[in-house]
Amino acid sequence: MGLCTVCIDPVPPFGSRGDSIPVHHFSGPIFKQALDLQTKKTAYSQLLKAIDGELKRRAILDMTFRIWDPSLDRTCFESLMDSGYDLQERASWIFNVQEDESQLMKTYTKHFRNQVRQGEKRGAVVEVNAPVGVEQLYALHEMTMVHGHTRPRYSMDEVAYVLNWGTQLKDLYLCKHEGELLGFLVTLKFNKMTIVWLASMDRRYAEFRPMNLMHHELMRRSARQAIRTVDIGGGVTEGVTHFKEDIGAKPMPIFVLHRAYRNNLYVMLANAWAFGPTTIRAVWKRLATGMNS
Repeated sequence: MGLCTVCIDPVPPFGSRGDSIPVHHFSGPIFKQALDLQTKKTAYSQLLKAIDGELKRRAILDMTFRIWDPSLDRTCFESLMDSGYDLQERASWIFNVQEDESQLMKTYTKHFRNQVRQGEKRGAVVEVNAPVGVEQLYALHEMTMVHGHTRPRYSMDEVAYVLNWGTQLKDLYLCKHEGELLGFLVTLKFNKMTIVWLASMDRRYAEFRPMNLMHHELMRRSARQAIRTVDIGGGVTEGVTHFKEDIGAKPMPIFVLHRAYRNNLYVMLANAWAFGPTTIRAVWKRLATGMNS
């Protein structure tokens, strides 16, 4: 009927936490496509309750599921909310790829098209699946995360593992100018769908528009490979949201189910410790809001 993979992430010295694979289309339970809605709702409930029992037995701190399924709405998760899960509705920006590659530019806003042309005129180029050292990519990724006041979610070994996948499962886009690496994208591919998994750029070279050029090449390559859906990810900041909307992507809801098995404050502090200063500020903001109310 279906399956679900749960990653157990250590958060020393607090313990461990459970997490579904943090890529929306590959995370949470995956079920046979032919299931009717009522059967699917029952299957979600039964599978997550079984996982819940296993995580309690292991004394896990908390668990998060990310579920991307256009057939579902909030009512599908009511029984789980009654069982102690919190439900949040977020969004990921989805781009529907044109079959005709020559029509892609028309889906972008004028601003995005102009930036693509600027990057090309200034001599930036995009290479796909060219050899590159993981140390160089990871250093650039760490620089990007520091700029955003957070930490990388994946270790260098985890990134290296994905980069070793074949091109049937992933693509690597490198933006360069005169041999200098300006930015990169790692995308995952599955069933006529592509997901932007990791993206970083050196902000010193923003004038070459590396993100515009790499996303444009991603859409062109997707059209050639008969990929019809590209998930560009969530709108982390207002600027990121505008960028994705300039491409022509539209928000689609993603349901995030969370359950804490320990004291909520303890779990919040453990997660803040794991994910860096941005999360710590969010924790203190929530604490302040709670005290004021």
